[in-house]
Amino acid sequence: SRIGPLMEGFINGHYFWIPLQCIAKIKLSEPEDLRDLIWLPCEFHWVNGGGATGFIPACYPNSCDDEDPLIQMGRKTHWAPIGEQGFTGKGQKMLVTDQSDYPLFDVREIVFSHEP
Repeated sequence: SRIGPLMEGFINGHYFWIPLQCIAKIKLSEPEDLRDLIWLPCEFHWVNGGGATGFIPACYPNSCDDEDPLIQMGRKTHWAPIGEQGFTGKGQKMLVTDQSDYPLFDVREIVFSHEP
């Protein structure tokens, strides 16, 4: 992750870096309109039993500056190398795991398993 074990989120008009250990589950809405291609609506469910509705940034920073309209609109992802080991993304965010990479718009629910 470019920001560590955190999830970016907008809740009640404020931007947060949310530690993954605080999240029990995230329900993601299917994109329905233009706004959803930039700010994907979601429901956060916290490990303490609380919750909040909010938005997740759906595209990587500076995607709107790309020449490819599919990148600009978050309809595809492009990875560019940074140095020998790193990459930076443009376009639709991907959820990267040890099993596979998942386009954000294809995911409806993320359930976190927190080991004690």
